Amino acid sequence: MDNFFIRKSSKEEPLKIAVLCCDDPNNFYLIHQLQQHFKIVGLIIETSNNQMNWLKMKKRYKLWLYRFYHGKRRRLSGESAFRKQFFSTELDFENMDFPIEYPLNINDKSNATFLKKIKPDLTVCCGTMYIGKRLTAASNCLINLHGGILPEYKGNQCTFFALYEKNYDKVGMTLHLVAAKLDGGDMIAQVKPEILPTDNDEMLYCKTFKLCVEKLLSIIKRFENGEKIILIKQEESDKKTFSHCDRTPLVEMKWFFDRCKQQKSSR
Repeated sequence: MDNFFIRKSSKEEPLKIAVLCCDDPNNFYLIHQLQQHFKIVGLIIETSNNQMNWLKMKKRYKLWLYRFYHGKRRRLSGESAFRKQFFSTELDFENMDFPIEYPLNINDKSNATFLKKIKPDLTVCCGTMYIGKRLTAASNCLINLHGGILPEYKGNQCTFFALYEKNYDKVGMTLHLVAAKLDGGDMIAQVKPEILPTDNDEMLYCKTFKLCVEKLLSIIKRFENGEKIILIKQEESDKKTFSHCDRTPLVEMKWFFDRCKQQKSSR
């Protein structure tokens, strides 16, 4: 793979960071950690409700239905409450010292205008819907926290499907640049958690997310000090891009029984 790098233009000026995210607890944790160490100059939050409304407007009813199903499943199973407790973070959005936008869709024209106005040196994104060319161009250097090991696991529900396919060495997250192809940008770093027999996909995602934020902070700190960020081009992969629609009740049932068998045989 070919390596190349990007470097901060000036060591003298403090690094200005913008954040694009949804309103999940892990993203609030990300904002809090960035705020503790760097200067955030703007925030764009694409809420889960707005994401669902956008899918309805675009008549993507199948994806809307599966996202609705997974939202209900997570609440009933306690996964939503677990994630909220795991990333317990208090943020006072009304008294932030930087502007915040709540668009209907992440690719609204106003978001590109907003980024051009605040002129971030670096933009961090996580949990939004697909980001188009206009917003990418306005973001300067745009880094995504992707919940899977690239290039094999693209899309959504990547931790679950790595476990489902028993590819335990592919459970993790990737920091990469946003490109026109979904999850296809040049990679910066990957993190992998310790996997315990009692871990499910939610626990592993949460543990990995914290590792990924730690890695991101260290990379940004070096970037702020004028060091170069090494980029690694992705190799081609023939694996499918996973969607919420792929994690059907039947798939979940099969994984549940496989997991029960594994735990029984390990006793």
